[in-house]
Amino acid sequence: MTFTFETYHQHHAPTIYSTLRRRTQEADADDILQDISLSVYQALERGFVPRNPEAWLARIRRNKTIDWFRQTTTRKQHEHHGLLDDETTWLSVIVEDPLLVKEQTNQTRETYEYARDLCNNLPTIQQEAVLLRHYDGLQPSAIAKQLNITSNNARIRIHRGLKTLRETLQT
Repeated sequence: MTFTFETYHQHHAPTIYSTLRRRTQEADADDILQDISLSVYQALERGFVPRNPEAWLARIRRNKTIDWFRQTTTRKQHEHHGLLDDETTWLSVIVEDPLLVKEQTNQTRETYEYARDLCNNLPTIQQEAVLLRHYDGLQPSAIAKQLNITSNNARIRIHRGLKTLRETLQT
């Protein structure tokens, strides 16, 4: 089956919009979805054919969401003082703009950089699964579908990635 813009618009855009609404206000979700739709349209017009449309769309959604957070630096500038208190918080910070922590203490900045480096050092398959779970908020079954793997495999990748991060933080 060929992936077309119509397919995207009918089958994938509503799910993407739903994910965006969990993270942003309605107007912001509309703007981000429009950016995503434009990127999809332009790529398809250039003749790009995604091998795994769900994973490709998840990557576009993630990148566009990151871009949106970077553009709204006034939001949540000082909410990340407890970077390592829970996984979700610091994993969200990892993918945001380092300028958000510009005014924070040197220790917080060092922690941020360290956490970002740790996540970047994970094997790609684990990094992808951890970020989809804790940044995008997807359930293992949705991650499995996007990565074209089984749900058990998605859970294992998330578990191993977080275990590696915890072990590294404890040393």
